[in-house]
Amino acid sequence: MKHLIFILFLTFLTMPVLAQNAEGEEDDAVEDNTCQKQVDSLLALITPTTPDSTKKHLYYFVGVYSDNADTTIKYALKSLEYCPKDDYKYVADNYYNIGFGYFMQDKMQEALTYFFMALDGFEKINHHSKIASTYTAIGKTYQYLNVLDSSLANLDKA
Repeated sequence: MKHLIFILFLTFLTMPVLAQNAEGEEDDAVEDNTCQKQVDSLLALITPTTPDSTKKHLYYFVGVYSDNADTTIKYALKSLEYCPKDDYKYVADNYYNIGFGYFMQDKMQEALTYFFMALDGFEKINHHSKIASTYTAIGKTYQYLNVLDSSLANLDKA
């Protein structure tokens, strides 16, 4: 059963996310509908008998695929409920997504809190590309706060 869910999940990930209208421009209504369908499809895979390790993954991807900051934060927090504390990659990825959700809501202090928590996790596992992405997010957040010295310092580390 676990393999079947994983295969369905991988199949789902390969589906095209964006649709284009006849003029080649993105059709926002179709895109929004597609994102919501992806979220709904992932949530439909979660049942009371779904193993916690699978719930962790599915809730994480709901947050990733959502185009709504509130939903991103909600499901990243939900994914964290199923993450062992020593699963630094998933914990850090969820912290990053929460930070990104807050960034999109213009809650920059909250975003920084979660970006720094993500950075700590990525550094523990020495994940260079995620460390660089997180430093970039921290730098951009400081830029929006007009704390340019901190912004440049973090962007330099990226």
